Amino acid sequence: MRSALKWAAAGALVACAPAVTTGGVRAPVARVVAADAANHDAHATDATPPTRAMVTRRGVCLFRDGARLRLVGSSAFHLHEESVRAGLGWQPSRTTIQATFDTALRNGVRVLRVAAFNEKPDAHETIQRALGELREENLVALDRVIAEAHARDVLLVVVLSNYWDDYGGLPRYLQWLGLPSDYEHRALSMRDARVRAALAAYMRAIVTRRNTITGRIYRDEPTILAWELMNEPRGTNLHDRGRTFAGFVHELATAVKDAGARQLVVAGDEGYDSDPRGYDTSFWNRLDDRLINAARGESYRRVVEDPAIDAATVHWYPDHWRVPAGIAREGGERWLREHAAIALAADKPVLFEEFGLMAPRHPSLTERRETYEAWFSTAFSLPNVAAAMPWGMHWNPTFQERDGFEWGAREGDDDPYAAIVRRWSERFARDRSATGCTREERGL
Repeated sequence: MRSALKWAAAGALVACAPAVTTGGVRAPVARVVAADAANHDAHATDATPPTRAMVTRRGVCLFRDGARLRLVGSSAFHLHEESVRAGLGWQPSRTTIQATFDTALRNGVRVLRVAAFNEKPDAHETIQRALGELREENLVALDRVIAEAHARDVLLVVVLSNYWDDYGGLPRYLQWLGLPSDYEHRALSMRDARVRAALAAYMRAIVTRRNTITGRIYRDEPTILAWELMNEPRGTNLHDRGRTFAGFVHELATAVKDAGARQLVVAGDEGYDSDPRGYDTSFWNRLDDRLINAARGESYRRVVEDPAIDAATVHWYPDHWRVPAGIAREGGERWLREHAAIALAADKPVLFEEFGLMAPRHPSLTERRETYEAWFSTAFSLPNVAAAMPWGMHWNPTFQERDGFEWGAREGDDDPYAAIVRRWSERFARDRSATGCTREERGL
């Protein structure tokens, strides 16, 4: 379906086409509700964005300006909501945005995952307050985040939806459509054409939006490294070895690409797999939660082999996944190594985009630091791992850590992982080797 958004010559949204019927399914069309135009550019960055090149992929390698690109990054989902509040004149939110980017740059973080969704209808920060109804003033807040990142030369992985109910997420779509939204039924909605159409319509609306600050359509924004379809989609209770899951990912990825996106497209999945090929099943079968198991409804392999997906995504949370504390370190090394090998065979790079340890389960800070070192070292040793992105970068030095993931806000030894992140960010940035990127270069 072609984008429903119509743009005036000056770049302002002026109308929407009627809903479009595709394959027998009436697809919802995003309708933007404009706020006072005089407020649209309030508090936008004053920096004049320099000219940047788009990130491209050659085989398992990423390139920018002709140079190999390997990155250390983190996630900053709060930036959009803080940008909304800053647009309302809230000085603490402006300070938070500034501090977030300052913390990133101080620690060598060159890519951030940011939320480009909010479906909570009762929140100031909502983007989509009813199915297909978008709030223009809060889209302008997203414009500001992208413009600020561009001015600071920080790349973005822009996340378009969420499997969880944070900020609304997939459960809100299901509630709008009158479907069960609890965890046990959530993945079953991937079979529903209405759900897929609603998500695809929103994604097209974002990808084809013109940034009111930079003047570029999002699909042409060079600071956007990748579009992430959904944060941590799962296939619970699908029981079809990942077929529905992979089809769902493929349909959304195709919608983003058909909207003209020039950036990478990634799924956002964690790495669960129903296909045991390529994994040390004798190791994984010792774990309680069946990370690799034929009964799972996800298939990392199916997703990474999809031509519509440009890079694999991998997460690792041993404590959340009931991995015994004593093998969390080894498990992370194996998880990344085995998933990277499957992606390498598919000629795809990997974004190791979330990982962390919970301090209560690992009370020794020395042990946690050694584990982070080991995971970074493993990531760096795998040539198709393009980015390593520990969860929990924080910006407020008075913040009291809740679970041990937080890092970046304190100075010296008071910060658990910042020194590690800085050291590895330098190593990743220096790796400009561009050999072995394609199958041909690897002699295959």
